Amino acid sequence: WGEEIDVRNHYNELLAELKQKKGEKYSLNLRFRVFNDGIGFRYESPKQSGLTKFTILDEYTEFNFPNDAKTWSLSHNAEFYEGLYREMPLSKLDTVKTPLTIETKAGLFLAAHEANLTEFASLNLYPKTENSTHLKAYLTPWSNGDNVDAKTPAVSQWRTLIVATPAGDF
Repeated sequence: WGEEIDVRNHYNELLAELKQKKGEKYSLNLRFRVFNDGIGFRYESPKQSGLTKFTILDEYTEFNFPNDAKTWSLSHNAEFYEGLYREMPLSKLDTVKTPLTIETKAGLFLAAHEANLTEFASLNLYPKTENSTHLKAYLTPWSNGDNVDAKTPAVSQWRTLIVATPAGDF
């Protein structure tokens, strides 16, 4: 399946285990992985008493880029991923599908995307404010308006930011 029979999967990992101080004291884990060519993180809801099923209505993941940059993306309304990608400044984006490819002024290429999308709403990104380089997650909802219906234990897909120079290294 592809050009390589073996894929090197080396990374450093941090698991942050969070727990509510008050109320139900639910737990949520954040798992971060740092690779030579990017980062990934995801949310994990471990098995826990008092919580077996839950619905995610929104996600507060954000990507804050320090400078405006050139991007290539598809509008989140595009029917197919095989469409023509639009080139525009990061500060002029509307809601876009991932992958969002970014070329910084320093010539570094970034791709914001997702991996291991299973039983979870797909990731889109939109500017937090007009003319902003600060992007927020927007999940594609199910027909009933919910983004995710899950049972513990559950994990989100990986949110990824891949780094390359040149772009062909993606």
